[in-house]
Amino acid sequence: MLEETEKVKHQPCFGCPGLCRRGVYRIADGMQGHRKGCMASVFYYAYEMEKRGKMGEVTFYATELANRHGLCALEMRFLLLWLPGAIERGVIDPSETGLHPENMGTREWFNNLVNLIVSRNGVGDLLAEGSRRSATQLGVADLLDGLVRQTGFDSDFYSPRLFLTSAPIYATEPLYPITQLHRTSFPMFKWMMWMVTVGTMGFLTTEKLRNVAEAFWGDKRAAEMDSPDKKGAAAVLNQNRCYAMENVVFCDWFWPIEFSGNTATGVGDPTLESRLFSAVTGVTLSPEDYLRTGERCVNLCRAIYLREGRRGRIDDTLEDFNFTAPLEKQEPPIGLFNPEFLVPGRNGEIVSRKGAVVDRKDFEKVMEEYYTIRGWDVASGLQKRETLERLELTDIVPYLRDKGLIIE
Repeated sequence: MLEETEKVKHQPCFGCPGLCRRGVYRIADGMQGHRKGCMASVFYYAYEMEKRGKMGEVTFYATELANRHGLCALEMRFLLLWLPGAIERGVIDPSETGLHPENMGTREWFNNLVNLIVSRNGVGDLLAEGSRRSATQLGVADLLDGLVRQTGFDSDFYSPRLFLTSAPIYATEPLYPITQLHRTSFPMFKWMMWMVTVGTMGFLTTEKLRNVAEAFWGDKRAAEMDSPDKKGAAAVLNQNRCYAMENVVFCDWFWPIEFSGNTATGVGDPTLESRLFSAVTGVTLSPEDYLRTGERCVNLCRAIYLREGRRGRIDDTLEDFNFTAPLEKQEPPIGLFNPEFLVPGRNGEIVSRKGAVVDRKDFEKVMEEYYTIRGWDVASGLQKRETLERLELTDIVPYLRDKGLIIE
């Protein structure tokens, strides 16, 4: 909860029963905007805390300013971590930009940064391209080393070192794929609540979690977090489902209904979205066709990424710390009640992932399974013509063929 802010009213998204904390909030000068409780709402808080000793109206102002200009809060948080170092090295001039280090944490400092980016004036023209491109062009790419772990891009609750199912998602998505990561973390959170409270605060037992994995991830073995088996297949299903959800604008906090305390198996209903679509539109859509809409979007996005310079399998990798830095940090929610990183393992046994890294051979095995099920070329990670034809995406084939970005 931010200081110096008041909630004007609860305001869920249109048509939503409104069980999350989304609402309209206001600060003393009259500025108001929508907020809900996630990192996007508080990405500037550490700097205000250092400057003012509180998390209040400056943090609110930064979030609202970013929202009004359509700036990604996670990317802004990333910029904030390395910009001070770039300024200290002299590659960004405070006298020209207004980014004086001593003012970081104020409204004025953040306002200057946003104005630079949206106007693309001076160094703002580089910053508007994002952290990796701008830091590289400025000659300070080394300042980015290790920062992914500090931006929410790889919190413990989504880490491939904890949930190997997340590995292909991180590897193939250039943007932060939070909805896809939730497809594993939400059921796992319910399982952890059952596990740590010995059933007093949860119903999703290990066996019920395995049932959920079979229904939504394709195989019970996908819930064994100490094995690479079926993780690539699970990632494919999760990606397809999430892109399909975006197509129908289903809220990530409510859909899909993967688990339920009202069923003997603990499993929700993987057909509900398609049946709801059919009921509302009158157009019959099977569960398989619903997921196929997501699969088409994944392939279309893949083609766009290739057009924009992605090179296929050579770029489908993880930040190196996943392979070298043992899982030791204990941030909420994991660190709050599961500091040993306990997860279900083979045959339903509970194992600890504390100190774990992603095994490189396991990662390659998972990616090979992922490419195979996607219908992409395993060696190169490029799409196959036959796959695009099956998905009725033949209109993009000529361009990809001309650029050498497709396997005939």
